[in-house]
Amino acid sequence: MPITQVALSNTFNEFRVTVNDIANTVNGVAPVTLGGTGLATLTANSLMVGAGTANVTFVSPGSANNVLTSNGTNWVSTALPAAGLSYVYKTANYTTQNLEGVLANTAAVGAFTVTLPAVGGLSIGSQVVISDAGNFWGTNNLTIGRNGATISDSASDLVCDINGASVQLVYDGTTWEVYSQVGGNGGNVVVGPGSASNNAITRFDATTGKLIKNSLVTIADDGAITAPAVASVIPFYYATTSAFPSAATYHGAVAHSHANGAMYFAHSSAWVRMLDENTDVTVAQGGTGLSTLTANSVIIGNGTSSPTFVAPSSNGNILTSDGTNWISSTPAASGVTTGKAIAMALVFGG
Repeated sequence: MPITQVALSNTFNEFRVTVNDIANTVNGVAPVTLGGTGLATLTANSLMVGAGTANVTFVSPGSANNVLTSNGTNWVSTALPAAGLSYVYKTANYTTQNLEGVLANTAAVGAFTVTLPAVGGLSIGSQVVISDAGNFWGTNNLTIGRNGATISDSASDLVCDINGASVQLVYDGTTWEVYSQVGGNGGNVVVGPGSASNNAITRFDATTGKLIKNSLVTIADDGAITAPAVASVIPFYYATTSAFPSAATYHGAVAHSHANGAMYFAHSSAWVRMLDENTDVTVAQGGTGLSTLTANSVIIGNGTSSPTFVAPSSNGNILTSDGTNWISSTPAASGVTTGKAIAMALVFGG
């Protein structure tokens, strides 16, 4: 096919346009959209970071030994996380910081507070460790101040009152979680059995104060105490009855009054004295209220009071009513009285 003058002219014009575009690109700055950076110079010793179709950005090295770290959105130059904790020794109020261990000695001066770092600049996993350097927290408590945050979701400071304890606090982004251990510095660690009875009262095993064991005495959730049928010593001593607790509140309780030498039980809002071999049974209890009865005398009722007695008195006396009381009296003289004689005469016609 022959090449015409018109075709040659169009091809030359297209070639000229292409050459001009290349010239303009080479003489100017290639944008990102044409595979360039959009910049005529690159920041020395910095890393380039893409920004879509916009010019690239840079991350400078920052401080020595920094590393390139993601903050979830961008790449930043940050210090390499410490390999462990740095420790400080304190005997007075102190505000700690992330990745710090505080050896807190309350034995030297007294109780004080170690305040946690403000959480505003912390990330998840930030932590501090606070340890009892004097083995004295049980006497002079160490308080961990929450500094506006919460500790184990509680808006209260943490009071450490166990000797030899060590407390690790880790920030989870919401609260300071607490992980503690005791005994590393001679703390009072209490060790129990591998299993125990539900609701059983724990007992110390030996005299160390650090070993406990199971028991056969249980306390239910409602406070009911159950114990085996064995000889038990449970004093119910009170100096006097006036020291007794409320009989209405403690219905069914028993108590001993030392002053009265007697036992009482609580019933119907009153303390009722129990009978014993040295207590006279009152009339109200079916007795006489007396420890002895007058010999050879007739017993006379006297209401709820102890009975009275009528002695035999003279020989031949008889027990006679005077309309109110019984009395010992001399009987009338023997023989036929005038009244009887008249009656007999009428009957027999005398």
